[in-house]
Amino acid sequence: MPLQNALVGTWVDNGEVSKANKELIKELGLKFRGKGGWLQFEAYELQYTPRSLNEKEAEQLADALDHFRQMMEPYYLGWLQIDFRENGMLVRFYNKKNNLWANTWKTSDTQLDGAAPRIEIQPNDMLSEMKQLPLKKYALELDEMLLPMPKKVKGEKGRGYFPMAIIAVDSSKKKLIGMVETNQVEDSDVTLFDTLYELIKKNGKPKQIKVCNPILAGKIDDFCKQIGIKLTYSPNECEIMKDLVMDILNDLEEEMSDDISQEREEPPKKKAIKFPVPDNGKSFVISTSLGTGCYRHIRIGQGEMLERLHEAILDAFGFDDDHAHAFFLDNRAWSQAAAFYSRYIEEAEHFTNEYKLSEVLSMGQKFLYIFDFGEEWRFSCKVLRELGEPTEKPQVVRASGEAPEQYGGY
Repeated sequence: MPLQNALVGTWVDNGEVSKANKELIKELGLKFRGKGGWLQFEAYELQYTPRSLNEKEAEQLADALDHFRQMMEPYYLGWLQIDFRENGMLVRFYNKKNNLWANTWKTSDTQLDGAAPRIEIQPNDMLSEMKQLPLKKYALELDEMLLPMPKKVKGEKGRGYFPMAIIAVDSSKKKLIGMVETNQVEDSDVTLFDTLYELIKKNGKPKQIKVCNPILAGKIDDFCKQIGIKLTYSPNECEIMKDLVMDILNDLEEEMSDDISQEREEPPKKKAIKFPVPDNGKSFVISTSLGTGCYRHIRIGQGEMLERLHEAILDAFGFDDDHAHAFFLDNRAWSQAAAFYSRYIEEAEHFTNEYKLSEVLSMGQKFLYIFDFGEEWRFSCKVLRELGEPTEKPQVVRASGEAPEQYGGY
């Protein structure tokens, strides 16, 4: 992900999805249900950590997804015959002659144009010095990568970058002999050649440099030719490098985890849920509204469970009970300070089948009920009255407005 400028979706829980992102999901026609497995769309800039999409990027993403759908449709309908095992790619392009978009499959036996930019090295004292050095009997494995552990940007709160690392391994000794970080992509090429110069000056000129990165191969091709070093590029090269890099990344990840654990502020403590004294011989009248002019007043015994109120609300509005639900008694959607979830939500702390209304509600209290975490039906609720007599079965004592269709006609 950090190797490109891209608009991507990462899997998160419902509560982590921003309001703007939920609007984008609706615009894209996507549907998600449940607490986990939602897409949060973000922007990845070259070298920098992800951030939320702005309006223009959201439009670009929507347009790109629509083009992707139209690009794949001919394949699935059988109009375009493609063998994805071939070395090639599916291309969608605009035909100016007839003002139409078209899809085609292009095969190629070579790397894509621009995949490996070549850097021409001008004659200089450093090159002259290295040309005179004799070849040593060792091979150098070289790689250039963005480390996956972000660092902070000075002066920019909450923004981080992925540092570039140049890693060198003596393959004959199976030993790491150099690892240099650079903070900016613009500086990486300068740092690359400075690092090569220092490595060769210290360890001698290798008879061979192996790389498995095509971009790096293009960068140092002219450099190797000018100073007389054989350059070998293959995706299967650098086996020793791969093993050592995994160890390096694991060590860095452990260090970063330690740093984060030391610097992280204490998370805010959840508000204690205050339970009124239970009184199962009484009843509540609860107003539940679903938009302006559409509401139901439900009479229900205080000894009933929250789960029973959930069932009563769905019955009152004519909804099927086929999705998860939650009550937010602080009247804030997805706040975990006083949240009660369906018994099937494993990650939850409080469940609606475990608490009586008399334990969690009081006169005049406003709270929020959410049903179907994909469609996210939000019911605004308020305890209107407290009755000094029991209610055998929940009942609607007042209704206004026609309830919307649960599935919107599909």
